[in-house]
Amino acid sequence: MGSPPSMMDIPDPTYPITQDKVLELANAKPSVAFNKKTDNLISIVTSECWPWNKRNGLIDHLIAKAGAHSYGGCSTNKETPKELTKEGLPRPYVKQKLMSKYPFGLAAEHSNCISYVTEKIYDVLASGAIPVYFGASDIADFVPEGSYIDVKNFKDYDEVVEYMRVVDRAPFYKWKEIVKKDPSKFCKRCFPAPVESDWCAIVDNVQYV
Repeated sequence: MGSPPSMMDIPDPTYPITQDKVLELANAKPSVAFNKKTDNLISIVTSECWPWNKRNGLIDHLIAKAGAHSYGGCSTNKETPKELTKEGLPRPYVKQKLMSKYPFGLAAEHSNCISYVTEKIYDVLASGAIPVYFGASDIADFVPEGSYIDVKNFKDYDEVVEYMRVVDRAPFYKWKEIVKKDPSKFCKRCFPAPVESDWCAIVDNVQYV
């Protein structure tokens, strides 16, 4: 899953945001009780180890200070359970199952480009955990208000970790009831008013040589 088709130059994403997908996210329930205390606050699942931003520094800090469990191919400190390594299991399913066991999940893009929003934050929402986001400055246009923690709003990584330790997690799920009643409330730029076909707009702007 990724940004809405209307935001893409070629409007044919592999996992587009649809109203059905939005309702699926709204129905995802947290697996960790709000009053449960844990030393392992957050999960990390990454496979691209050479980002264009400072994601690696954030990951290292979360491992050192927040007891983060890192799966995947980068900074790995936790093995994936055997039942999730069976051949044929879809990667999004495995990722979401891993993240569901933690209060928070890291959703860190490998670039901070404006409007560059990939599947990462949606995978965390699908797991029932709360996304800790690092990436596009306009992420608020692509997800429900109050559904995530944005790293850029803190003075440093220590402040992010302390916030995760003490924050009441329940309010991060209030958006779900709103979206269940009206999926269009999921995000500001997910379901724009009907306009000329995106494909037609592309064809109109083709320059033949």
